[in-house]
Amino acid sequence: MARIREIVPSTQNVRAHKVEDAVSCQYKVIEDPDGATLVHLSTFGSEQRESQPKSSQSIQLNRQNAAELISILSTAFGFAWRPRHAGFVEPEPEPDANADIELEFADATDELAAELYMPKEWLQESIALLRDRPQLIFYGPPGTGKTYLAKALAKHLCGAEHVKMVQFHPSYSYEDFFEGFRPVETENGQIAYDIHRGPLRQLAADARKDPGNLYALIIDEVNRGNLSKIFGELYYLLEYRDESINLLYSDKVEMFSLPKNVLIIGTMNRADRSVALVDSAMRRRFAFVHLHPAKEPTRSVLRKWLKDKGETEVIADIVDELNESIVDEDFKIGPSYFMRPTATSKVGMDVVWRTTVLPLMEEYHFNDPGVDVHERYDLVGIERRVSSRDSEAGT
Repeated sequence: MARIREIVPSTQNVRAHKVEDAVSCQYKVIEDPDGATLVHLSTFGSEQRESQPKSSQSIQLNRQNAAELISILSTAFGFAWRPRHAGFVEPEPEPDANADIELEFADATDELAAELYMPKEWLQESIALLRDRPQLIFYGPPGTGKTYLAKALAKHLCGAEHVKMVQFHPSYSYEDFFEGFRPVETENGQIAYDIHRGPLRQLAADARKDPGNLYALIIDEVNRGNLSKIFGELYYLLEYRDESINLLYSDKVEMFSLPKNVLIIGTMNRADRSVALVDSAMRRRFAFVHLHPAKEPTRSVLRKWLKDKGETEVIADIVDELNESIVDEDFKIGPSYFMRPTATSKVGMDVVWRTTVLPLMEEYHFNDPGVDVHERYDLVGIERRVSSRDSEAGT
């Protein structure tokens, strides 16, 4: 077995083998210990062959080997193929070209605080975290407004035209996120393979041309993806913005650095037990801000929204009472489920309760067969407890 280090032209006098002496070839996609993708090719020798060896032989190719081999095959057989070096690729500027530009982070405003129903001081602290380290993750139970907050904060700092958003999932890859080969149809109808820039690579290119302004990439559900595969060598650049590295699909000459004016804001749902939390490498590179329904500033968001809309605050009392009865912190109910006009009526509240709250509680008590979810979290019962408590407080 041999792993290919490089592909170079041969100077040997090689003859064509006879068709009747052809061998079979099997392939398998595997991973090396570092998680990199390899293609393993095995050929099984024919007993009729005149030369040795007659036993099976195998090789393993990485992405760079594959790209070089595709280019060789396309030239030999006339396939339509445009390797990276065949067309114009805009060169990346030197890593320190924009090092002296002072980036301006807009302070939190009263308008932003009013829009998000959150304290201006808390928002200013989040902005300060991004100024110190341009990677931040909002995490907490569902319904706490993590994505809405990330989008509003990015828009405030960068402007809507400078914000991109992606959502991670188990099938998301480095090629989706940064760059990779994608099939394209040529003018003569043939299929070619070209380098496709993903959202982070494109955002970095835009930011590099406009060094005086901030750009933001929002990653929703960041922990649902395989982070080591998605980020690859970009892990290094998250921590060292002043340095540059070779890329998986580079020509070994081009270097890439992540511009300092690129912010990355992620969201993470800790209640999703089907996926692992982030590893220590991510924790070292991101600041983490907790949003929790039972703690400020999230706890007061629903009450402020109801007051702003001229609605009764009893709904907030009901949600507080519900959360006090939920033991697991990651399953407490966030305010955004009730921050819609239809939920403020008696009928609307009942619909939200039946279609959102109770299903979440059924999932929470999935391994508790002795618990009657509909009885324990009955809306009428919780309303009665809230009313009783308010009556006692009034007396």
